[in-house]
Amino acid sequence: MSVKKVTVLILSLVMLLFSACGNPEDVSSVTQSGNSLSGQAEALKTLQLLYCENDTMNPYKTVSKVNGEVGLLIFDSLVKVDNNFKAVLSLAESVEIKQNICTVSLKNAKFSDSSKVTSKDVFFSYELALESERYSYLFYNVKGLEIKDDSTLIFTLKRHDPYFASLLTFPILKEGSDELKNEDNVEISPIGSGKFVQAKDNSALLVPNKYYHGEATKISSITLINAPDSESMEHYVKIGATDIYYTNLADNAVIRMSGHKSSVNLNNLVYIGINNNYAPLKNDTMRFALSAAIDRNELVRLAYYGEAKAANGFFHPDWEETAGYQSISADSNPKIVIENLEEIGYNKLDKDGFRTTKSGSKLSFNLLVNKDSSSKLDLANEIASQLLEYGIRINIKAVSYEDYLTYLKEGNFQLYIGEVKVLPNMDISSLVLPGGSVAYGISEKVTVPDDSAADDSTVIDSTDYRVIFEGYFEGKNTIADVSTSLLSSMPLIPIAYRNGLVFSSDKLENPDALFQ
Repeated sequence: MSVKKVTVLILSLVMLLFSACGNPEDVSSVTQSGNSLSGQAEALKTLQLLYCENDTMNPYKTVSKVNGEVGLLIFDSLVKVDNNFKAVLSLAESVEIKQNICTVSLKNAKFSDSSKVTSKDVFFSYELALESERYSYLFYNVKGLEIKDDSTLIFTLKRHDPYFASLLTFPILKEGSDELKNEDNVEISPIGSGKFVQAKDNSALLVPNKYYHGEATKISSITLINAPDSESMEHYVKIGATDIYYTNLADNAVIRMSGHKSSVNLNNLVYIGINNNYAPLKNDTMRFALSAAIDRNELVRLAYYGEAKAANGFFHPDWEETAGYQSISADSNPKIVIENLEEIGYNKLDKDGFRTTKSGSKLSFNLLVNKDSSSKLDLANEIASQLLEYGIRINIKAVSYEDYLTYLKEGNFQLYIGEVKVLPNMDISSLVLPGGSVAYGISEKVTVPDDSAADDSTVIDSTDYRVIFEGYFEGKNTIADVSTSLLSSMPLIPIAYRNGLVFSSDKLENPDALFQ
């Protein structure tokens, strides 16, 4: 889990648009192969994409969004992650994980200069990635990497991770090519093994890599248009100068582009965080009531204009590994809400319509939100409106992002609106386990009385999700066990997973088929 705005998962979709086939309205098909172009209009031979000429194409040094995207066409990785969060082999022939050992075997692939991709190149790229702000997070669970032979590497992990393969998305460069310079002593792009390569006489032109290990592209060239800042990028998108444009819809901000539009699954979880140390919220029945009161479909429609997916659990609803193990309803459930509230003593409504106990204690919570995010403010207001229908008063506390973080770190909150980007290996431990980097308000392990003990001692509750996580990291429990245990505890309330958008020009009637 990371709150950093990492883009590997989403940018890989842009790469897939250049390498796979299927229906552009069904992005889940982008990892399939075999479709033909029969019956389709003459294939487009050239494309235009945006880049920044003052920024490097070296994926470990680039800072611009556009160069990061273009770089995916030049540099390949061991594995890519598809739109359903499944690992798809690229330069890797196989990835085998046994306990804390991950063995990677390489394909017989070549770089664009015809040299073979070897284990030394992967190790070289791994060391660059460790020092890179963009990619270092991928190796938080790696103890070390060693070369077994010319085409085999072994990752040693700190703890078991059955989905570690999905983190092997760092770009592979030819060893030493990150310091290449031209005859004028100007740095040039490193050597990669992707589908395209920069033309020798024109760095603003991409041509097919004739040594590419996969199926050859139908595109003969890609012209790069210099867009050095956000204003120029917005201008070029609006006038249709680029054929593909991606946005992660941060805060619902989007530059509209004419042509085709495809939604992209993001692994960005939007949720209501809970201070589990606050007495009224320690009761899981209260947390279940709050969750059941949320109409997630309505929140997606109103706060995200439909560009999100209602959460049915803690993991993305399109991830197959937890299909059938996530049971949160996308609609509110009045029966569960009322039954749970009455069970914990909120049996009355006062003259203002708020639920109270027999003693007159009102059901009311403060909801912390970052006021600098218009989408989060909209979400907070809609949540308050929905909970009010059940007599639950929500007092919105909107503060600056700096103050928002301070309140969270100090534990000075009851509820808060949060968003995190879940890593491709679906490790959410830093969000829900005590001590996690973004586990605000998460309490320590739950203990229960040991009735068999004469000294009234306590034992760890073996069904608690925190204990299930420990077993998962030891290879004893499955992700299904983790998913169901989280739902039975509800340490926070999942709301939705946001979408991104890929726009393509009208020339690209079926872009993912054209780029096979």
